[in-house]
Amino acid sequence: MSLARALRGPGGLLVALLAALPGCGERLASAQSGAPDVVLLVGADTFAGGERVAQRLAEATVASDVLGPARFEVLAVPGGSPAELAARLRERLARAADVRAVVAVLGDLTALDGIDPSLPPQARRELSSREPRTAELLAARAAMARDARAAGAVFLAATAPLGRQGRIEVPELLDVARALREAGAVDLQAAFLAREDETLFTNGIDRLDDYGHDELARELLPALLAALPSRDEDERVARLQATALEAFAQGREADWRALLPEVEAAPARTPRAAARRAALLSAADGLLAHAADWAAVDAGHETDVPGLLTARLLLQLPAGDLQPRDPVEQGFLMVAQAIAEASPRATALAAALVDSHPERLEAWLALQLVGNTVGPLHDWRGTARRTLRLFDHGALDITQTERLLDAWPAALNALPALLCASRATAGQLPVGPLLARARRGAALGLKPYAATVLRSISTEQRLPPSWRELADEWAPP
Repeated sequence: MSLARALRGPGGLLVALLAALPGCGERLASAQSGAPDVVLLVGADTFAGGERVAQRLAEATVASDVLGPARFEVLAVPGGSPAELAARLRERLARAADVRAVVAVLGDLTALDGIDPSLPPQARRELSSREPRTAELLAARAAMARDARAAGAVFLAATAPLGRQGRIEVPELLDVARALREAGAVDLQAAFLAREDETLFTNGIDRLDDYGHDELARELLPALLAALPSRDEDERVARLQATALEAFAQGREADWRALLPEVEAAPARTPRAAARRAALLSAADGLLAHAADWAAVDAGHETDVPGLLTARLLLQLPAGDLQPRDPVEQGFLMVAQAIAEASPRATALAAALVDSHPERLEAWLALQLVGNTVGPLHDWRGTARRTLRLFDHGALDITQTERLLDAWPAALNALPALLCASRATAGQLPVGPLLARARRGAALGLKPYAATVLRSISTEQRLPPSWRELADEWAPP
């Protein structure tokens, strides 16, 4: 049986539910041709093992089109001097004229002319004054900026993130950061200072772990977009839509409502742009009010159009050949098919989706949908609230999460917009205060304690797989 026919199965459950929904409250870029442009991420110790930063930035931008077709490339020189970094950048720019932007993160331990405090004592051969090479670093920054401009690329300098140990043991780096800021560098240290109680560095000073790389990606993207003008109208519209989606996800009601007229009027000339516009309008007016907009979206050869498959499933429109990359939207497809067939598998599929992604409200909405259609009848919102409060630094603010849960079943109108907004943090590890406390304990050698912290949640709450893996690594069950 086709999916479209299946969704018209027993009782037309999905559409019957949608027909009863209010309007979710009061209005609750591609390149012309050729290979993708390159965004170069340049640094010394900060980008040691920094491919993860490039991957997170790529995943955050590929479905939003805010940079058009773009590829992130890491140019790292761990332990290299500022002059070496500038020379390597010059060589890379001369090799190919494909770089649109250069992001240089400067001011880690390589800015010192002396010992590396992160090395064990036996590796320290010579003591020195550890005098900062501030003049050399500023000269290298100026040379990189000139070379980038000569290659037709935008140049963005940023201060290197430092851990608490780095700020205490190597205060010279704070002077370096101050000099860089005075020279126009974006301050990345402020964001990491706000999270100084968390374990984000492998050496406590300047080398990031996976969680630190995720935070760096979160901080770099808005700085990059602010420095890089939109290349064309498609990219301008994509950034407008991304701004509205972020405001919606963060619960800034006045902001996203104010942007809706401009979003509606802006040309949506690509499938993803058309889907993002329909998602925002559906969150405001309801899915049924914009069924024609969803039906008009022509995906063409695009298979990954966030929110489009989900909207079509809910509206009983032909699903086509869409294959979203988001595992939560993939899971919703399976759940919706099971609901349409009144299959008892629906509950198990939705529960598995929640177990895999308990930090995602969209997964909980799928489980709630099962409990309100094919049953067994169950209200999962209390469990969802208690679990979602474990997390922070995600695409969705907890206040907006609570508002949408309270609005059930009208929250289904916002599901496509949630899926679009969540792509901004795609691939990032779930984080939250409980995890931060556990990782601090593990860093102090208290691994059994750290595992106990994670396992101490109530039986109704859900731990993400990455947290369960950490607990099992620290203290095998």
